[in-house]
Amino acid sequence: MPENHAKHSPSQLKYKSQCPNWTNDTDQPTFAADQGTKLHAVMEDYVRYLIGELEEFDLQSYSTEEQELLGYCMKMVESRVLQAGRANVHIEKAVHIPKVTWGTCDLIIELNDRLVMIDYKFGQGAIDHPSENYQARAYALGASFEFPKAKSVEFHFLIPKRNERPTHTWPIKEVRSWYAEFDKIVQDASDDNTPNNPSVEVCVYCGNKVACPNVMSTAVEVANRYSGLPLPVEENLNALTCPEDMSKALQIGAVMERFSRSIKARALEMALDGAEIPGYELKVRKGTRKVDDILAAFASLSPNTLQLEDFLPACKISITELERAIKDVAPKGGKQKFADAVIGELVSAGVVRHGEEVPYLGKTK
Repeated sequence: MPENHAKHSPSQLKYKSQCPNWTNDTDQPTFAADQGTKLHAVMEDYVRYLIGELEEFDLQSYSTEEQELLGYCMKMVESRVLQAGRANVHIEKAVHIPKVTWGTCDLIIELNDRLVMIDYKFGQGAIDHPSENYQARAYALGASFEFPKAKSVEFHFLIPKRNERPTHTWPIKEVRSWYAEFDKIVQDASDDNTPNNPSVEVCVYCGNKVACPNVMSTAVEVANRYSGLPLPVEENLNALTCPEDMSKALQIGAVMERFSRSIKARALEMALDGAEIPGYELKVRKGTRKVDDILAAFASLSPNTLQLEDFLPACKISITELERAIKDVAPKGGKQKFADAVIGELVSAGVVRHGEEVPYLGKTK
């Protein structure tokens, strides 16, 4: 996948069409994004294998879940790639809307005078249908300039975790009619004087929350009402340089976190009681699987399933439980000292190690 992106990339246009000052939030957990990047790269290799640019492709080195996600996409891609042939298959193709923006589509296939555009979405979130999806439409518009002989664009989002493949086809004449719309979005987003237009849908995904006076004024108002304490702070958190003011901002953050937890807890109660909350549905997350007795688990395995030396590396030891077990066999009067000595020996032997320290701010009073 490409490492550089346009300042106002196609994936951001939906939000910037609603609030020109919207920016991507880079402070969120990256696990899903990292997995998506990995699986995108695998799909690139698979297509290169199909068109003869790679001699081998091995799917067995990936987890069962990853194989299922990749297999879903492979089924949709293979027939079209083989039908088009090597010269008409474009992997990670950059498409430009002249003087406006550009982006990189995962796969573009030329089939006579029709462009087939495919974009993989390996996350769990819902995706707007291509017919109204800003990213899909921007890619289609850019492709109409990159492939001027095309008469239509057929766009597919492949969303394996949701078992969905929303598709839409536009005639090129309709695609070209969008130029002014996208040009206006990017012009407004490029103008420092364009005012904010806050809304729940836009603000929640915005990385500009700490500098947005609209969000901060709302947070202060909620904090004041929720806690009954006046917490005036600078509207732009990036402008906070005084430690005392930052202390007030941290109090607002703590109140907002509690406020959020209260809302979620009450909403869950309502859902469990049968209420239907628009835009949300009651889901169940599977509990963590756990082996309570390692020795019994190994004894229960069929013969020759796993040897002990292969089984043990898959087991985890709780240092807290190990320390408790050591204390249980230690002489009276010196249990902690004995446990510390044993754990110290394991540390010295290199079989127990401390993880990296994680800094955080804790309340002093």
